[in-house]
Amino acid sequence: MRLGFYILLSFISLPLLALESTDHLSTQILKIYNKNILVLNRGLEDGIYEGDHIKLTSSEGFIARGLCLKTSMLASHWRIYRVVHAELISKDSLYTMSSINQSEMPEFIKDTSEIDFSKFIDVGTEPTKEVTLQQERVVKFDLPQNTKQTSKFKITRSTPRSEIKRIKEEMNRKVVIPSKFHMDFFASPIAWQTRFDQREVHYGASVYNSYSPNLYRFNIIQKQTRMVDPVTGETYSSQSAHFDANYQWNRLSDSFSLYSFASYDREKIGPTYYPLNHYQIGVLGFKWHFIPQTKDKEFFDFSYAPVFDQGAYTDPLDEDETLERNGYRHQFKIAFRANLSKTLFNTTEYMYAPYAVFDSAEIGIKDVLQKFQTKFSFALGLNAYWEYIIEYENDPLREYLYEVPSQNTTQSIRLRYNIEL
Repeated sequence: MRLGFYILLSFISLPLLALESTDHLSTQILKIYNKNILVLNRGLEDGIYEGDHIKLTSSEGFIARGLCLKTSMLASHWRIYRVVHAELISKDSLYTMSSINQSEMPEFIKDTSEIDFSKFIDVGTEPTKEVTLQQERVVKFDLPQNTKQTSKFKITRSTPRSEIKRIKEEMNRKVVIPSKFHMDFFASPIAWQTRFDQREVHYGASVYNSYSPNLYRFNIIQKQTRMVDPVTGETYSSQSAHFDANYQWNRLSDSFSLYSFASYDREKIGPTYYPLNHYQIGVLGFKWHFIPQTKDKEFFDFSYAPVFDQGAYTDPLDEDETLERNGYRHQFKIAFRANLSKTLFNTTEYMYAPYAVFDSAEIGIKDVLQKFQTKFSFALGLNAYWEYIIEYENDPLREYLYEVPSQNTTQSIRLRYNIEL
């Protein structure tokens, strides 16, 4: 049954399985015959077909070019020409065969002089007649010439083109990993902020998927902060809520994706709301994958999105009034993840987002919001992690409205638990 499936698949996806210009296979020499014929340990199972054109190289450089004369399931016969280093031909060495099917075969190949490999290696004799007939029977059995009349081929022809395209795309993917759904719960018992030496606790949850053509993530974070006014000595408490949702059309090409997101923030510091509400919506952004995410979750991305930015804040001159600001940002991000060891991971992200207002009569500052976060996660086992997080924020609007430092750095330690749904 396996053999029948292979026969069917071979004819359906012949252009897909044949050697392409980017294909490279390691190989060894099984036999050497007269007339510059080499037998290599690669055959039909590796996508080798009669007429394939290759170059043969080793760690010591270029050796020769060759034309495939005959192929079986596990081996192939090659007429080699343009031999540069005949002394490197050996049954004990490992070689690389690279497809050059795009290169034309030289007209003078029939007239190339024969290389005498006996100077470098013992040359075998021509195969016996019985062996030759057996090889031909194997090839004919493995790949019957008239497969179009078989019932399997007729069934396959009735398969919708969209389904065949999907199957080919799946076969072409370097890593095929089923989509997984996750939920994270996390809590930080303590965090330190440089602005007024604040102390903070936060907790939250995330729901997201992984290894899918389309990715999504939902985050909820609640924070409680206590701070002391350096002038009056009065203690203030702060509560904040953050929600965001992200959706990514993943891998439109090997290095390009699209994404959308929306976020909401609300924070009350004593009687002051900063903000009373703050909405950010990125309708469509672009993400470039310098290093596409691997099955080990490592990646390196650069992204850009135009973002609608709307917020309301307590008026610093009248606590009962609010100020509004409506505008947009150009949001740039760089993000990467690296596995430092089997149990230690680092995720880093930097955001640069200049702002422009729609209406100059509103809050007129044109600020540049900057955020940086680096997170070290240590796996404890059983899907539990200890994390150390450093966050830096530069928010000129806060300084403009309330005359407090625009820059703030937070260090926090938190425990995270992951559930795979």
